[in-house]
Amino acid sequence: MFVPLVLGVLLGILAGLLPGLHPNTISQLLSSVEYGSSLELAIVIVLSSAVNNIVALIPAIFFFIPDSDSVLSILPAQKLVKAGKGRLAVRVCAVSALLSLLFLVLVLPLSYFLLPALYELVKPFLGYALILFSLVFIFQEFPHGIGSVVKASLVFMLAGTLGILLLDTPLSSATIEPLFVVFVGFFALSSIILSFSDKSFLPAQKKEEYRVGLTSSFLLVIFTSVILGCLADLFPAINSSAQLATFISPLAGTSAMFLASTTSITVSHYANSLVAFDTIGKARTGTIVNIQELIGEFNIQILLTLVAFYFIGTGLGIVLLILVSEAAIKLVNSIDQKIMNVVILLFLVLSVLMVSGMFGLLVCVISTAIGLLPPLLGVRRTHLMAFLIVPSILFLL
Repeated sequence: MFVPLVLGVLLGILAGLLPGLHPNTISQLLSSVEYGSSLELAIVIVLSSAVNNIVALIPAIFFFIPDSDSVLSILPAQKLVKAGKGRLAVRVCAVSALLSLLFLVLVLPLSYFLLPALYELVKPFLGYALILFSLVFIFQEFPHGIGSVVKASLVFMLAGTLGILLLDTPLSSATIEPLFVVFVGFFALSSIILSFSDKSFLPAQKKEEYRVGLTSSFLLVIFTSVILGCLADLFPAINSSAQLATFISPLAGTSAMFLASTTSITVSHYANSLVAFDTIGKARTGTIVNIQELIGEFNIQILLTLVAFYFIGTGLGIVLLILVSEAAIKLVNSIDQKIMNVVILLFLVLSVLMVSGMFGLLVCVISTAIGLLPPLLGVRRTHLMAFLIVPSILFLL
């Protein structure tokens, strides 16, 4: 198992640090090669996904470049980095991921036995549940006035319309990796464009020793986030870590707490996705679809093996996060922010062109325009996730 371990970790690092290279792409390639056994290839896929989940936080925290899993981690992380607390953001993510693994040891066995019954219970009402969740997201703006609710509804409808066009019409076949293209526009390019009005240099990231206090409120946020991550597979299109974290936003009142919540949900969700595929037969991620193609039906031995390697990969990802983040901090401390943003912008545009061509670039421009609306209108960017929610509602009803 040494070669699959090393290969999975290396691929996870590449996927985490290079925008456009997603574990889904890696798993698609691996599922078509002839190497070792099918189980060994499945282990490589799980390891690369586990490492990617953690390492992808580095470009999200320091360079505001998202992937589909860390997509809204950039919002609380951006606040911490701009306050010179990048190291705190890293430590919060590392501690949250580690605690999530500990809680998962207790939660996953319960999920294994309870998930099938829960799924049969909610299955007839999934479409209506997504509508309810959408209304909850929108009306969370109500404390800021009815105008904010109207603005949030506008953003939700525009993002939902784009989702219908790209996921439910013939245009879907014209866009390769639509999630990458759209999320780059929604979150990365829109943030970069807005940042050009900021000062040239980010503040130096402070060197003081940050300690993440294991207070009862912090542990409660982590445990609740782990539970939400395990329940995410019951509701298609509502399994984004940032979307789910909004449900515990009253508990996660600070940027650090929200970042801890999104990290824990991400770690929990993938582990439970393996359980969900075995128990309810639903593959909620692209990598698990490819694992299904490799090994067919799960059994308890295969499930335990893959979960064990997911824990190993996540643990290694935590170590890599701490080590590689120091290099990222040195880079942030030494480079003019506007120059770095221009380089990142050009890199992302080139990545979109290479992945999806000119049509993908056009889609990215449109999604960037929509992505600019929430900060300009003063509403939450979570409404942009209507891109996934609305097509799912239409499919389920």
